[in-house]
Amino acid sequence: MFNKQPILLKAITFAFLCFSTFTIERYLYHASIKETVIVLQLAYVLVEFFVLMLYGFFFFQVFKYFRFPKSYYAIKKIETITLYHSLGVTNFQKILVNSFMRHANPRVYLKGHPRDYILTYYSETKQSESAHVIALFCTLYVQIELFLLGEIVLGIFLSCLSIFFNLYPVFLQRKNRILIEQKFSSILSPTTKEQEIH
Repeated sequence: MFNKQPILLKAITFAFLCFSTFTIERYLYHASIKETVIVLQLAYVLVEFFVLMLYGFFFFQVFKYFRFPKSYYAIKKIETITLYHSLGVTNFQKILVNSFMRHANPRVYLKGHPRDYILTYYSETKQSESAHVIALFCTLYVQIELFLLGEIVLGIFLSCLSIFFNLYPVFLQRKNRILIEQKFSSILSPTTKEQEIH
């Protein structure tokens, strides 16, 4: 949407979106800690969490081709399919593809796409992972706030949401890249792994 816009306009747009998101998030945060009914507190935190997710979403709507340093995306030696399977990523993936969440970002699925989509898919896993990393850290800030305030139940609830909706998607995208590199090494040249698809 904003790919061809001047960088200044992108920055202003993103700043406005962040300010709006921050305003709503702060309202929900204060409402959650002032509320005395635990069910309503949890409801406020649930909505607050999805508002926090918007930071990552908005960032890549405005700066679609931004990526973290190449070293971040490189698969580390400790990262294996076995490791991610033992962490429950395979079960998470089954839940994901059989729930409403599979519609959240159809670009990170290979099924139904032609073989020449693999390179784009490889790049999309990086964007998806990056968006969840941003949301993960935004949520972490609020988790710390809640724990320091003594709102342990709310802090644990928010932590569980972030683990399921942010940390595990990060693990899943990294696992997907391992599989892509193993199965389609002939398509992915050594330089392709370090490049972005524009």
